[in-house]
Amino acid sequence: MAEVLEHDVYQLIVPSISRDIQGLISVDRMDRFIHVNLIESHPNQVGRQKDLAGIAGSLMAFVADLSFAAGFDGYLSFEAKSELMLHYETAFGARRIGRTNRMVIDNFAAKQLIVRHFGDKHGTDS
Repeated sequence: MAEVLEHDVYQLIVPSISRDIQGLISVDRMDRFIHVNLIESHPNQVGRQKDLAGIAGSLMAFVADLSFAAGFDGYLSFEAKSELMLHYETAFGARRIGRTNRMVIDNFAAKQLIVRHFGDKHGTDS
């Protein structure tokens, strides 16, 4: 419950599949970027047996679009678990900052995420 009180939290629901929440993302607007605090998929949407592909990617694309709308040029940051860093590089175009677990999605990767998940006409004109 504290997550909802302290951060902006968005949910992903796919009405044609279920009324259940399929994914959640918690973010904070920083000075010139959006920081992703938490991203979670419904247990049925994790692993090889998932019903839907791209829950996390759709949530990240949504937040990248928010970043453009806020004037942050699509920039995002997040802390990654070590074992998922390569996945985030491949799936989201994220880059690791130094030897930390902090990763960023830059302007180019954000645009690609948005196009991949929402199509060419969605998102920014930049």
